[in-house]
Amino acid sequence: MDTLSKLQLDPLKQLLFIVTDEAFMPKQLAVDIDTLSRVLDDLGERMDTDFRATWQNRLREAIAKCEDASCSITSEVRSTCGAALQALQGRFHETVEKDYACAAIAYEEAASRLGNISDDSWGSLAGNVLARKSPSETAQAALSQDTLPVRKWQLADADLEMALCYYQRLPPAGLWDCAGDAYFRAGNCAPDVHRCYQTGLGIVEAGHRELRLGPGRYMLCHLALPYAHLLTGSQATDELERLYRKVADTVFFDLEKRENEAYQEICGVINYGIDASYDFAEPVWWPHVCVAANDENREWLLKLKTKLAEKALNTLKTEYDKHEDFPVPESYYLVAILSELYRHSNEFEKCATFVKYGGTPFDDAFFGCSYDELHETGWAYSFLQVMENQAYARGMLQRPDYKELTETTKQIRESLQRQELIRIRQDKTAAEANRTRVDADEVQSGLTRDRPWLKHAANPGALVNAECLYELLGKRSWSEVVVGLWNALEAQVEAFLYTEYKAFVAGGSLEAYGEEILKQEKQGSVLYYLNGKIKSPVGYPVWKNFVLSRFPGEKDFLLKEFPESLRQLIQLRSLAAHGEILQRSQASQARDLVLGTAGQKGLLESLVDLRDDRSA
Repeated sequence: MDTLSKLQLDPLKQLLFIVTDEAFMPKQLAVDIDTLSRVLDDLGERMDTDFRATWQNRLREAIAKCEDASCSITSEVRSTCGAALQALQGRFHETVEKDYACAAIAYEEAASRLGNISDDSWGSLAGNVLARKSPSETAQAALSQDTLPVRKWQLADADLEMALCYYQRLPPAGLWDCAGDAYFRAGNCAPDVHRCYQTGLGIVEAGHRELRLGPGRYMLCHLALPYAHLLTGSQATDELERLYRKVADTVFFDLEKRENEAYQEICGVINYGIDASYDFAEPVWWPHVCVAANDENREWLLKLKTKLAEKALNTLKTEYDKHEDFPVPESYYLVAILSELYRHSNEFEKCATFVKYGGTPFDDAFFGCSYDELHETGWAYSFLQVMENQAYARGMLQRPDYKELTETTKQIRESLQRQELIRIRQDKTAAEANRTRVDADEVQSGLTRDRPWLKHAANPGALVNAECLYELLGKRSWSEVVVGLWNALEAQVEAFLYTEYKAFVAGGSLEAYGEEILKQEKQGSVLYYLNGKIKSPVGYPVWKNFVLSRFPGEKDFLLKEFPESLRQLIQLRSLAAHGEILQRSQASQARDLVLGTAGQKGLLESLVDLRDDRSA
């Protein structure tokens, strides 16, 4: 999910957009709130006891300043500020303390504060964002109208998207969503979850019809699906169907032109809560929690999903007949999930015949790709699932007692189906031409067997990926190996060593900690940032004092070996960034620096030991 999409679903970030801007807030209060947010994002559950107390004290001080009558801000900005600070408190309970019940209460309080803002004031806030960030007469004129023609007005940047978020009242809707998610995670709070989702959804649905094609469409889908699944435990099937169809219309059926993303999103709507076994990229609006459908109405819900999938497939076939633009990944995903629904619903006649070779032009195109083409593009697993489901359906249709057999085999069918599909996929990929097959599980097992300390590394996945590429003898893109090793090392440094360095530099000051975060974010990579500090005449004394103060027993490593190895690795990383790592020997050099050699620790093991020693 890209940054803008995350912003559209994160009410706290939407509120911080205003309350950390000196154009709306007193400078010092804006800086204080920004510092609280940055420290919370950076440390999360790693925040120690002393810092937690300091953080909460500063939050209380910020709340007092915001509520002080002498603070010269407008009433709507004051409400926004109060809501942002309450939301920060909720995020603290959620991410640091893992106290979801308290988090839910804080999010509710934040949403209630925003309830005092009138519709006109929301429009004023949106207009002020545009006036401050994007002084476009066209944009401001559009916001002054009763409705905003999103289809005709092309959004220029994130500021305009943020203005739309305020115009659509997404911050309070998002806070109710956060409260519902927190109640759900707390457990035994079904009525509260229901109330929060319902309230948030009501805010979104009260918006203008055309605005739901802007950022509001994400929040609509984000809230409607988990709320609909809550309704499966009641008799409100009409409302459940209305919500599902509304989401499906918003992301797919009401669109004048459907790109691949639209097919991906309708697959997401159908797949939510049933988890069909195919490779599927979740849409950007995917709910944060997966609310399982109640068994009482599960079969009814599957039938509704089947109708939506059939309608979507008919749309796809119609568009194919017009344009002959095939295949796209979503074509195989959609057919696969529909075959899964037919099989679960025991509709074997449909499952066996809804796509067949020699049928429509679409059907012929579906079966027209070779396995190598499907495997290369990543569609093979979905195709194999359709084949397996159809073979099963044909077999069942040939048995006079297949209905009784369905009940008998229901318990074992799911596990056997998954195992068989996995076996087929593994057998096919093993025959890939001119390439040595590397199994990621085997690579990870070998790495951890030889280097048990890797179990404590911050990002072993990046290392496994690099090692897989390293072992592919036919691979020539050695740059990817170097990047994978770099990512594993950077995650480890960021998880412990750099966190300790920030705390040392801050000296217990929340403001200084926030400033250090800001400096590093401007630089980008943590490793590049630390390398610059160590090389700098001004930064090295600070680094040396940090090492001697916090890790005196590791001074040789941190003052000599670490800087020199980091310097060499940065040179290789710079070459990799431009695709200039052309030889295996260069990738081997990076691998030796990170993983070490026989009798010589690498950077990663030394850093893992550093953290383990401190924990002990």
